[in-house]
Amino acid sequence: MKILFVVPNQNGDFYKAMHPHTGIAYMVSILEKNGHQTEVVDLRVEQNIKILDKKIRTFDPELIGISFMSRGYKESYNFAKFIKQKYGRKTIVGGPHPSLFPEESITSCKADYAVVGEGEYAILALANKEPLDKIKNLVWKDGENITKNELEKIKDLDALPFPDYAKFSLDKYLDRKVALVTSRG
Repeated sequence: MKILFVVPNQNGDFYKAMHPHTGIAYMVSILEKNGHQTEVVDLRVEQNIKILDKKIRTFDPELIGISFMSRGYKESYNFAKFIKQKYGRKTIVGGPHPSLFPEESITSCKADYAVVGEGEYAILALANKEPLDKIKNLVWKDGENITKNELEKIKDLDALPFPDYAKFSLDKYLDRKVALVTSRG
């Protein structure tokens, strides 16, 4: 499956990211390791919606993942809704805000899916086209009904591959470093 990850610029023109999105780098890594194709557009540093448009048209993803936090969530809802309407692709939202408010996020974004908590195995299962009702940490729409699957924390973080930052424009971040995550809580 081809999956495009997008980080919207939730904080306006005066914000530029310090470093790439670690959570997405983990998801890129596990997907690529398992034979899926990924691309990333981080609008916090790209600052140009035309780059995203070109990436969607040339990469032709089956699924678009959008990660966002609670700060600026209304703008992210509108952004995700715009992506869904303009390109007609399946969309999944994740990150801190959709983890706290998955049903509201799916409804407000018009997204097909939301991930609650850790997303590595959920996105992999979705890419592998496993039955939706069997995918842990997934919230999904069945017609007008929203189903929230069982939640599960990753027990062995060492089983995850190291995050893959190759899809990020590393030279465009303010701090020329990547974050190191040593635990999850």
